[in-house]
Amino acid sequence: MAAPLLEAQTRSGNSDNEDRHFVAGVDGGPTIVTGNARQMTKSGMMILLTFGFESQKRWSIPVDFGFDFSNLPTAVRNEGGEPNAQSIFMLFGVDPKFAVARSAHWAAYVTGGGGISWKQVAFLKPSSSCDNAYGCYTATAEDSSFQPALDGGGEVAYRVGGRVEFYAGARYLEMFTPREQFPGFQSAGTGMWAPMLGCQIQLGSAAH
Repeated sequence: MAAPLLEAQTRSGNSDNEDRHFVAGVDGGPTIVTGNARQMTKSGMMILLTFGFESQKRWSIPVDFGFDFSNLPTAVRNEGGEPNAQSIFMLFGVDPKFAVARSAHWAAYVTGGGGISWKQVAFLKPSSSCDNAYGCYTATAEDSSFQPALDGGGEVAYRVGGRVEFYAGARYLEMFTPREQFPGFQSAGTGMWAPMLGCQIQLGSAAH
């Protein structure tokens, strides 16, 4: 996170002519839960949406929206008394990104930042109706929490046509989930690795 901020400050005196562009992107990939959190949730799948702006001076400031859907370990499902259960994580954060290397088509980035996250654990039973929030299941018990989150990682990107970038990378995410008595919350903190594949599209120029 420090690299793009320092870059922005040291070059702020001559940035009036800097070319800035609005960008939007989407990433996806599996999540690999680490540490004690593996007893509370299984690995899942994350979708990450980004929107922000980038400049020609190697830094960009995207806002990230993330969604992770995971199943619960058998021991946690048994404790909740239902055959089906799920955990959901939602993320909102600001993750400055800095290009440590760049050519006409290739670039390597480091990124990191923080924000807030939301965790929900729900125990489900089959339902005769499939038009509720859990599809063909009804929640018999659920709990949720809000907490801060930090993340950091890197990626390699390939630019096509000047406006589209395809990239592969990985992030480590730490959500400071609380420890509570509700099944699925008995361990504090949730850390996970998220290998990602995605693309970013340049939408247009930003005002100077």
